[in-house]
Amino acid sequence: MTPEQKARVSIDALLVAAGWHVCNVADANIHAATGVAIREFPLNSGFGFADYLLYVNGKACGVIEAKKEGATLTGVEMQSSRYAQGLPTTLPAWRRPLPFVWESTGIETHFTNGLDPEPRARAVFAYFRPELLVQWLAYLQAAAASNTAQEAAGTFLTRMCSMPELVTEWGSGGAHYSLWPAQISAITNLEKSLAANKPKALIQMATGSGKTFTSIGFIYRLIKFGGARRVLFLVDRGNLARQTKKEFDAYASPYNNYKFGEEYIVQHLQGNQLDTSARVVICTIQRMFSMLKGRELAEEADEESTEKIETLFKDAEPIGYNPAIPIESFDIVVTDEAHRSIYNLWRQVLEYFDAYLIGLTATPNKQTFGFFNQYLVMEYGHAQAVADAVGLRRVPSAYLEEQLIPLPDIGRQREIVAELEKQFSRLDEAVANLLRVKANLKRYKASVLKAAVEGRLVETESAQARREGRTYETGEQLLQRIVGSEEIRTNTSKSSKSSEQGDCPEGWARTSIGRISEFSFYGPRFSSDAYSDKGVLFCARRISMNQAESTPVRPRELISLPRTCRSTVLLPVTCL
Repeated sequence: MTPEQKARVSIDALLVAAGWHVCNVADANIHAATGVAIREFPLNSGFGFADYLLYVNGKACGVIEAKKEGATLTGVEMQSSRYAQGLPTTLPAWRRPLPFVWESTGIETHFTNGLDPEPRARAVFAYFRPELLVQWLAYLQAAAASNTAQEAAGTFLTRMCSMPELVTEWGSGGAHYSLWPAQISAITNLEKSLAANKPKALIQMATGSGKTFTSIGFIYRLIKFGGARRVLFLVDRGNLARQTKKEFDAYASPYNNYKFGEEYIVQHLQGNQLDTSARVVICTIQRMFSMLKGRELAEEADEESTEKIETLFKDAEPIGYNPAIPIESFDIVVTDEAHRSIYNLWRQVLEYFDAYLIGLTATPNKQTFGFFNQYLVMEYGHAQAVADAVGLRRVPSAYLEEQLIPLPDIGRQREIVAELEKQFSRLDEAVANLLRVKANLKRYKASVLKAAVEGRLVETESAQARREGRTYETGEQLLQRIVGSEEIRTNTSKSSKSSEQGDCPEGWARTSIGRISEFSFYGPRFSSDAYSDKGVLFCARRISMNQAESTPVRPRELISLPRTCRSTVLLPVTCL
């Protein structure tokens, strides 16, 4: 099977898993199912064949360009868009050129949505179900019917380009709400990022600065005005999911009199069944991983932090396409203070869905920044939060206005003020004295160090000798003594090293092996067989690779050391 054939087999399997009916041109029936994919469909003259032509509800809507496994998909969009323009005019179509274009190797898939304001390719895990394309295409029929943000024709990205103004203060009395400047910036910057079609965004807000309230606020707007069908909110462990669910339910809408939980269904996912009517799903990432793998998750595992649960999945298994949870299940995925492993071990869960990824954290690390491509839409650190008194308890003005405090007569008040001013002046004087003491101490330390370097802290040798009436060693004399002792020690070391080798017998001399020998390689290997009573055989003259003339040498004339390398040694007989 060729690489092209392998790719088409994989593409067929992914299409069937996503609910498409796949067939050849000869067997085509565009009404056989909601979605029909026809292989090798002939286009107009000059446009060739579409590898796959897609129909939904009996009308053509897109094409798939198949490439062999391992081929790069970057830059193939122009070729695919050409196929989208070559549909014969006699065939029914939702729009011309066809709005949906895919490029795929069966392993990697790119998708371009022509309904977006500025269409561009993005990587997707698999193919969308036909029902989602029907929803998108329905906006084409209502394009001229309404211009309001809530009913705007188009996809999520189209709606993000026409979001209404953010309400920063709403409610009254005990139910009065307002956004901090940092919260306003976070929501505004995030919506600009989504409108610019940025796939990932990171929000850094210090602990206690209203991060969860901010996230609920922008999620509400993305659902109500952006048309987000469903949002996945990932938390670190089960108890945080329960707490977050309560905060979602209690959030008061700035635009009507409903709570979030009254207007939209919020599901805390505790099993493996998604509520199809839920607009927000809250769960841990280990539960979503188990769902995608089609497994049950133990309740105690859902209560553990991802930092601990990763010991159970040191090498998480690869995720495959799960028809029960298609890739379009969520438009937005929000991660709230998840452990850093979520961006390493668990990142395949985040990248499974065709969704915008939004990270919330108070303390981002290198893994977090790396996963979000260094794209920080809001940075509100701890130092700024402290400066803004974020997290401090607020005292209502009504309490201060009604609280009774003791107050003396006017004369006593003047005495108290005079005493306070007196104490404050004494404090100012004490601070000035402390600064002077610190400056004097610094100067004293510098003078002591200077005297120590110049030798003025103790009596010098010359002064002591003059006082005692004796001679003393000058600097030059000391240097000569040091140099002389060093030469003596060096000579002694050399002589001791020579004496350790022992004396030569009478008539002998010392020399190096290099001065009395020559080395030639690829000669015979010496072994015990080379030694005899008559002498030792040495290679004297090379004739060929394995042949040599050898001469017996008497042991008294020559001493040979055995060698382990393939070499021969030629030694003159007149020296040791």
